[in-house]
Amino acid sequence: MPSFIVLNSKGASLRDGKLVLAGVLPNSIVFAGRPVRAAGHDLTTHIVEDWAKGSDNFAKDPPNATVSSFIKDALPFRVSSRTAPA
Repeated sequence: MPSFIVLNSKGASLRDGKLVLAGVLPNSIVFAGRPVRAAGHDLTTHIVEDWAKGSDNFAKDPPNATVSSFIKDALPFRVSSRTAPA
């Protein structure tokens, strides 16, 4: 699993304490900084399928996340942990 994943969507909302992305694009950007620098694209469905696979996975050790927006009056950046994609 890559160290960093960029998911893009057309919208987002908070429902019952969960971030819900709407219109998620089918491809995501993936990259790693160390120990090997790498970058590329992967299908978003593959990322979701691989979330809990392997001994060192995001289900056991959730990644940090940040949400950013290009909307003028949107909420500021916020960093949190993501526990499970749906």
